[in-house]
Amino acid sequence: MRTARPILALLAVVMLAGCYMPDRFEAGLQIRRDGKYAFTYKGELTSLQLLRKLGMGEFDGDADGFREYVAIFERDLRRDSGFQEVSYWRQATFRARYLHEGDLDRDRSFNFVRLNSRFLGLKNMGDGRVELSGNRLPKAYQDALLEGGFDSRGTFRLWTDARVIDHNADTVEGQGLVLYTWRIQSMRQELPRMVLQLG
Repeated sequence: MRTARPILALLAVVMLAGCYMPDRFEAGLQIRRDGKYAFTYKGELTSLQLLRKLGMGEFDGDADGFREYVAIFERDLRRDSGFQEVSYWRQATFRARYLHEGDLDRDRSFNFVRLNSRFLGLKNMGDGRVELSGNRLPKAYQDALLEGGFDSRGTFRLWTDARVIDHNADTVEGQGLVLYTWRIQSMRQELPRMVLQLG
């Protein structure tokens, strides 16, 4: 059963402010060889800052104060117009649905949830090369979250007709428009990684 209490000491660090941890998600990314891309996400996002406040007991007996903070974090997510749905569920966790479309020639990079809370990122490295990479919390924070019953699990699928130079996907299917799939069962495992060539 999830509980915020065991992670109090480690999550009290300022650097976690604004961080969101994904869980129970289905995420998809389509990248065309001309640089156009579309990213979708449906699943949970846990606010580690709100989780820390719960662990510290800041809202014990203060339901109004808690609702106010929930609204603050909901507004924080909705600052990104890609969030089509955000609703509070439980234990500092929101259910979210997200869609973003872009052009890597124009945007040069894309980060979800955002740069200071990156779960997945795309970056145009120049010469038509694009790098997909994930980001993880330090091991000490992972230990604390796992002890409290929190983890990051889901499925990430990437479709592309560009030439893939390197990747660590679990499965690869198709020709032409190829599907790469990562099945994430824990925040401990290796993060999704890919290098592809546009054009």
